[in-house]
Amino acid sequence: MSRAGIYPLAWSLDHAGPLARTVTDAALILEGCAGYDPLDPASANVSVPNFTEKLGREIKGMRIGLMRSIYEGNCDPKVLKPYNEALREFETLGAKLMNVPSITLTQMQAIEWPALFSECAAIHMDNVRHRGTDYNPHAKLFVAYGLLISSGCYLLAQRVRAQVRDDLLKLLDTEVDVLMLPSAGFPVSPVLAESPGLSIVEADFSVYTPIFNFTGQPAVQVPCGFDSDGLPVGLQIAGKPFDEATILQVAHAYEQATPWHKQHPRL
Repeated sequence: MSRAGIYPLAWSLDHAGPLARTVTDAALILEGCAGYDPLDPASANVSVPNFTEKLGREIKGMRIGLMRSIYEGNCDPKVLKPYNEALREFETLGAKLMNVPSITLTQMQAIEWPALFSECAAIHMDNVRHRGTDYNPHAKLFVAYGLLISSGCYLLAQRVRAQVRDDLLKLLDTEVDVLMLPSAGFPVSPVLAESPGLSIVEADFSVYTPIFNFTGQPAVQVPCGFDSDGLPVGLQIAGKPFDEATILQVAHAYEQATPWHKQHPRL
């Protein structure tokens, strides 16, 4: 791996998490990964809980907050169809679905992008200047965008970011047990022979995972079916900080009631 390849993208947004075939596997891997690291300023000095403790418990009566303001109006119907079918499955399992207030996709991007681009520029600027040919053109644009963002714009986005986090945590304390929305609002693309790079500054780049990147809440993504072209669709469930056991409980209940985790592509 080149030296440029070991650098992070944005220090306040980057995070690690297990990629697993089932919710149970993800919980077990997380137990092995979690723990306090004194060399990491973002690491919390708390004990590692049993992330599998609630797996297998029913979710009857649990309150699921749907963050519709983020995805309604920009989510492709191909994605919405299996997602809405998943919502009906959650109701069958006894969960109570509730619409909760949230920011819009445009507002989410306005909060995330100043941090992502500014921090990316701070990390990669020197390398782009001296080793620009090693970078994808879109990655170099991230640095260019970051250099255009003022300190005032960055700080304003951070203040709004904190307010959004506080609002969601208040919802989780008083009204709902978990939050849910699709993972992305557009169908996945086929794997190309050569990657063109990631261009996120587009009107139709409706990826919804950044909301929990900048609030710092734990979240899990699970498959929820396939679109009309046979391409996979996913949903995400998030909760309170250090309450991974609850979001894994909800995800596991849905996973066990559906066949998606048992289906694999023909290779």
